[in-house]
Amino acid sequence: MALPQPGTPFTAEDYLQWKAEQPDKHEFVRGEGGASRRHVTISLNLAAALDDALEGSPCCAYMADMKIQAAEDEACFYPGVLVTCDPADHRAEQFMRAPSLIVELLSPLPPPTTAARSSPPTAALPR
Repeated sequence: MALPQPGTPFTAEDYLQWKAEQPDKHEFVRGEGGASRRHVTISLNLAAALDDALEGSPCCAYMADMKIQAAEDEACFYPGVLVTCDPADHRAEQFMRAPSLIVELLSPLPPPTTAARSSPPTAALPR
């Protein structure tokens, strides 16, 4: 799997086109390591509780594999859990643009690799 080369201009739109052809998850800007069982369980429980609480409202909870595009920062992220009430988001297939709530669970991370430390902040890094 080839990553965009450092120094190459790489917009959020470039990322979305490139990402469509990638078998692995990547975040645009800063990646993070794979989640632990505990992390996934907490995310699932939170998303399920939010989904129950939002029943009957125009809002929906999503988790893990749904991206958020932060257009102003030209960045795309995979939050742990998100809620959106935006009708356009509910029709979106690749990413949400108007989340009402973003939840990111924090876990201890190992020290970054040399490659991650030297990558520019506009690289797509393996998640």
